[in-house]
Amino acid sequence: MYLTRITIETQAARRYSADRLHEELLRNAADADRLQHVRIDVDGDGACVVFCLYVQARDKFQAGSVAEQLCRRTMASICRDEAGWSVQSTQVGP
Repeated sequence: MYLTRITIETQAARRYSADRLHEELLRNAADADRLQHVRIDVDGDGACVVFCLYVQARDKFQAGSVAEQLCRRTMASICRDEAGWSVQSTQVGP
C-alpha cells in the first residue's frame, strides 16, 4: 500500500468542502483503483485541494498513476462547467 499526495491548483476549490470532494471521489472510484483511505484538505484561501490517498498497488509508479487519474476524474466531474484546475504535483511514499 502506498500513500499518495495529489495537489490540485484551482480557484474553484473554495466553492467545495472537503466533505463534498470526498463524496465525489468515492463516487468516481472503481474497484480497480484499490482505494483504501482518503483525506482531503482544501487550502484556506481556496487556491488548491490536496488529496491524500492510500492505494493498493504493485509499485510507486502504479500507485501515483491510479491516484492521479482518480483525482482528475473527481475534479472533472465536480468542476464540469469550470475550467482552470490542474495537477500541481503528485507525490508517492511507502
